[in-house]
Amino acid sequence: MTYCGRAERVDLHARPCFSYLREEEVREVVPPGDICAAVATVMRAGDLQPGFVAEACHGGLSIGARSGFVGHDAFGMKIRAGAEGRYLTLVWDGDGHLDAVVESTYLTYLRTAALLMLVPYLHGVSVSRILIMGTGRVGSACCSVANIWYPAAQVYVWSRSADLPRVGWPGLDRSAVRIWTGPTIRQTDFDIVTTCTPAREPLPLRHLRPRYVGVAGAVRPDRRELPDQWPRQAAQLCSDLPARAIVTCGDLIGMPTVAVRSLGEARVMAGSCITFVCGNGAIDTHLAWRAWNCK
Repeated sequence: MTYCGRAERVDLHARPCFSYLREEEVREVVPPGDICAAVATVMRAGDLQPGFVAEACHGGLSIGARSGFVGHDAFGMKIRAGAEGRYLTLVWDGDGHLDAVVESTYLTYLRTAALLMLVPYLHGVSVSRILIMGTGRVGSACCSVANIWYPAAQVYVWSRSADLPRVGWPGLDRSAVRIWTGPTIRQTDFDIVTTCTPAREPLPLRHLRPRYVGVAGAVRPDRRELPDQWPRQAAQLCSDLPARAIVTCGDLIGMPTVAVRSLGEARVMAGSCITFVCGNGAIDTHLAWRAWNCK
């Protein structure tokens, strides 16, 4: 096997070549606004088919994989090696030839943020105040997406260390972000609340009444982020992987009956809408395929 350099071809003897895209190249060819637009488009169209989800660990080592199909043109698999934050996506064409291997950390966190904040954008809902719980990779990405989709909104962030967003994703304007220290008389009404933490107990949110909630942290059975009453009283529950959300999201486990819609089926209605983002391999494949085609 001969590697030919930056974003060039790899010659696997007589086999077809494929491209390897590094993280910095992906950022150059797919800006945050394009990621947001692509996520909104594919969720409207509903023509992506998720595949299998696999997780395994051995001692201190872990690996995960999510697969999916992009119409009838391509299919792929995103691999997480070790800790969160290291991702590669492999994309094959319809004939099973490997087209690309794409470093996908940037794509993963921006698509997660876009899915968390998607429903009001899809339906043209006016948004004036946003609260983002957590200032790590996902929380920082939410600030970038808020700046793209809701530029007129006031954006607040919360973390236990009272930090501003810690990760400088493209499109992030830290000067436009305010720190939220907890509910006061003037700070209980938010149009969107996103939760992006590793919390195992509900976050300090029970006095708030948001219309749209996006959950990214508590998508494991041992995690909790929402007040108990929020999922029970929600008008609708949505997810990018509805069947998986029911069995893996800590805030849903234990509820007597749970009905979770696909994000593309979410509707504007009275009451709150809660979205659980579990990680859809078809969306990951589509974004990697898009980056490869834009290189």
